Amino acid sequence: MDFFELMHVIYEHLYKIFAFRLQLGSYNFTIGSVIFGLFVISCSIALLQYLFGD
Repeated sequence: MDFFELMHVIYEHLYKIFAFRLQLGSYNFTIGSVIFGLFVISCSIALLQYLFGD
């Protein structure tokens, strides 16, 4: 298995993990969207702390 085949296998598995759907009541979302949402929220909090100090 060369480097590109290995990267392809890793990409396929990550895609399956990130595309896994969660259902919470009437809400339906993927793990990838949850991780992206948490990243955006944490960046927003860090930016607010930087702009307005402590």
